[in-house]
Amino acid sequence: MVYPTISEYIEAIRYAEENLATLTHLRPVLDKDGNPVMSSGNFAVVFKMQDGSGKFYALKCFTRDQEGRAEAYKIICDELAKIASPYFVNTEYYDKKLFVDTQQTDETEFPVLLMDWVEGENLMQYIKNFNQFNLYELSFKFNQFAQWMVEQPFAHGDLKPDNIIIQSDGSLVVVDYDGMFFPQMRGQQARELGSPDYRHPNHTTDDFNEHIDDLALASIALSLNAIALDSQLLKHNHDDNLLFTEKDYRDIANSEMLHILLKKAQSDKELGCYISTFLSALYQNPLNKTHFDFSSLYKDFVNAEGVLTRKHVLWLGLNKQEKVILPKCVKAIGDNAFTKALLKKIAIPNSVTKIGWYAFSDCCDMSNISVESNNNKYDSRVNCNAIIETTSNTLIAGCRNTIIPSSVISIGKYAFSGCSGLTSINIPSSVTEINDSAFERCSNLTSVNIPDSVTEIGWGTFSCCSSLSSVSIPHSLTEIIGETFYGCCSLTSVTIPNSVTKIGSSAFKNCTSLTLMTIPNSVTTIGWQAFAGCSGLTSVHIPASTTRICDLAFEGTPWYANEPNGLVYAGLVAYKYKGTMTKGTSIKVKDGTRGISDDCFSGCLGLTGITIPDSVISIGREVFWNCSNLSKIIIPAGSMTHFQKLLPKYSHLLVEKSDNLEYWSSDDDLSIDDLPF
Repeated sequence: MVYPTISEYIEAIRYAEENLATLTHLRPVLDKDGNPVMSSGNFAVVFKMQDGSGKFYALKCFTRDQEGRAEAYKIICDELAKIASPYFVNTEYYDKKLFVDTQQTDETEFPVLLMDWVEGENLMQYIKNFNQFNLYELSFKFNQFAQWMVEQPFAHGDLKPDNIIIQSDGSLVVVDYDGMFFPQMRGQQARELGSPDYRHPNHTTDDFNEHIDDLALASIALSLNAIALDSQLLKHNHDDNLLFTEKDYRDIANSEMLHILLKKAQSDKELGCYISTFLSALYQNPLNKTHFDFSSLYKDFVNAEGVLTRKHVLWLGLNKQEKVILPKCVKAIGDNAFTKALLKKIAIPNSVTKIGWYAFSDCCDMSNISVESNNNKYDSRVNCNAIIETTSNTLIAGCRNTIIPSSVISIGKYAFSGCSGLTSINIPSSVTEINDSAFERCSNLTSVNIPDSVTEIGWGTFSCCSSLSSVSIPHSLTEIIGETFYGCCSLTSVTIPNSVTKIGSSAFKNCTSLTLMTIPNSVTTIGWQAFAGCSGLTSVHIPASTTRICDLAFEGTPWYANEPNGLVYAGLVAYKYKGTMTKGTSIKVKDGTRGISDDCFSGCLGLTGITIPDSVISIGREVFWNCSNLSKIIIPAGSMTHFQKLLPKYSHLLVEKSDNLEYWSSDDDLSIDDLPF
C-alpha cells in the first residue's frame, strides 16, 4: 500500500474535524508558528492532538507500508487493553479513519493509531539533566520494570532510550508498539528488528518471541546502574546508545566498556550482578525475574533495624518490627520502601529531603507517623499522624489515625494507598485538590464527605474502596476523572451535581451495587466504560445535553433508558451495548450524531429496530454484527453510501420509508445482496 507524504498528512490534520470521521472531537496542537506539533520516524509521523476536555493524545499516521501491520495492531491493542500496568498506555488502531487528499495513490482513507499522550523526557535526555541521586533512583525503577517485563508472555520489540519516557513524577512509560510480540503471534516473523545497539547481534526476523527484549533490558539496566555509580561514564555515550553498541555485542571479549565496568565491579557487588545478567542475556540464556533480583546483597546494606540503604537512599524496609528508627544518613526514601511492612510507628529524620511514591503503601497497621521538628522539607504539624510537604501544604502520606490539618490544601498521590485500617476521614474545607489514587484500596473506608472547596479529584482517587457505600461529590467539580470510583462495589447511590460536564473513563466501572443513575443536564460526555460492569444498574436517565457517549460506556449493564419509547442517545462516537438490551428494543440515534463506532451494537440480541439521522457521516465496521432480531433500519438517503460499504451481511433486513427515504421490504426471495446499499 502507498501512503501520503508527511506534508499531505499535515494538511489533513489541520482540518481534523472534517477528515477524522468519528474522531472529529480531536484537534491538532499547534506550535508558536501555527503548525501542528509533530515528530517523524522511519514508518510514521506522530501528531499531538487534544480533545475538548483538554486531554492530549498521540495520533500516528503511517508513511511506509509494513506487512501484517493492521492484523498485528488489532492484536496489540486488544491485549494492551487487558494489561493493568502503568508502563503502557491505552492504544487504539483505526482502519481507514483519516481522509487525505493525496497525489501518491487513488486511496483517500488511511489508518491511524491513537494513544494517550505521554509527557516527559526520553531516557537519554533525562540522564543528561539530572543528578546522581535521580540517576540511582532511575536505575532502581528500571530494575523494577525489568523484573516485571521478563515475567510477561509478551515483548516490546524495540526497547531503547527513545522509547522509554520518564514522566515528571519519575515513572517510566514505554511507547512505540509497532514491533510488539504477543503469544497469538507465535510462529510469525518479526515486523522489525529494533535498534542494533539494543538487540542481540544474532537476532533475525525468525526470532520473534517473549525473549527478544532480554538483551535490551540487561544492557540498559547495567548502563543505568554504572552511570549512577560514575556519571563520568557518559563521556563514552554517543548518538542514542548508553554505554554499549552493536560492536561491543559482537566482540564482547574485547569491549573496552566491559573491561572498565569489570574493574569498577571489584568494589561494587551490585554492579557485578548487573554485569552477570548482561552476559547471560548476551549468551542467549532466557532471562527471568531472578536475573534482576539482587536481594542476596541486602545483608551488606541493612542496618540493625533491618533497613536497606544504598547511596544514602532508603530503598526497602526489610524489617518485621512494629517500630523503626531510620539512620541519620538517610536523605531519601525510595518508591515502595515500606510497602506491606508490619510497621505501626515510624519517625522521619531531619536528613530526609525526598520521599518516593507508595513509600508507605499497604501499611495496614500504621497508626503513628511523624517527622522530626527540624526537617526543612516535611512536617507532621499538630500531631496529625501524617507527612506534609511544608512549602506546598500537601499531605503526602497518611495512616489509619490521620487527622488532616485545616492548613492542608492538597492530598498527594497515593497518600493513603492501601490503608485498609482507615475507616473514616474528614477532609477540611482548606483542601482544594485530591490527587491520583489518594485513597485507592482503602477497603474499609465506608463513607467520605468531600467539601465544595475541592475543585479537582484525580485519577482513581477512590478506586477499589470496596466498603464505600456513600460519597458526596462537591458542587465545585466540573469533571469526574477516570476510574475515580472504579470497583467501589458497595456504592449504592451517587448524586452528581450540575457542575459536572464530563464523566471520565471507567469512572464507576464495576460498581455492582449501583441500581439507579441520574445524570444531570450539565453532562456532555460519558467516557469509555464509565459504567461498564455495573450489573445492578437497571435505570439510567441520560439528558439531552449529553452529546458524546464513548465506547462500552454501559457494557454489561441491564439498564434501560428513562426516556419515552426507549429513546437512547449516541454522541459523536456511539457506544457499544454488547447484548444488554431487552428484546424488543427500538433505538433512535440522536440528531447531530456524526459517527457510529466499530461493533457499536454488536451482539444486541434484543435490538429490533433503529433510526439513524442524516447527520451521520461515518459508520464503523460490524456495527450490527450478530443482531439476529434486527428487522428495521431507517436510514436517511445521505447515509446510504456509507452503509453500502460497511453494513454487514445478515438476512431479514427491512429499510423503512421515513420522509424522503426509499422503502425496501424483505421477503423469502430477497437477500441483503439484492439491496442497493
